[in-house]
Amino acid sequence: MEWNPFNSLILVAVSSLILFCFSRILSNKSDRTTSLMLWFILFSNLVILQVILIDIGITKAAPLLLLFYMPLQFLCPVIFIAFTYSYLDAYYRFKKIRILLSIPFMCFFVLYIVLKINVVQEYSLISKPLALWIGTELDENSA
Repeated sequence: MEWNPFNSLILVAVSSLILFCFSRILSNKSDRTTSLMLWFILFSNLVILQVILIDIGITKAAPLLLLFYMPLQFLCPVIFIAFTYSYLDAYYRFKKIRILLSIPFMCFFVLYIVLKINVVQEYSLISKPLALWIGTELDENSA
């Protein structure tokens, strides 16, 4: 991806939203519904920031940054559903199904950890072509 003014605009906007949400969450002055919406906005913008950092090549210059990326795109729908139930005053219903909704995030997080440990150990667990296929097919298509 080539760097252009729109990428700069997106990077500034996303960074500003992340800082705003993080500061509001730390202030702890909001109710559950507002707090869940702030977490949703924070995680969504972290996903966008991760994609931009990968696309501009920062991870090529510092490959260790890839170890810190989390598959937050699978957690965003769970937080949004929690926000929706909280907004509708039916949060008790979300509590009943939160584990079921979190299964895709937990599965992908375990897969993510295995793939990153595999990269650090220089592909001793899974071959490089298989790891690339898993990373592209499963991550990109299932997100």
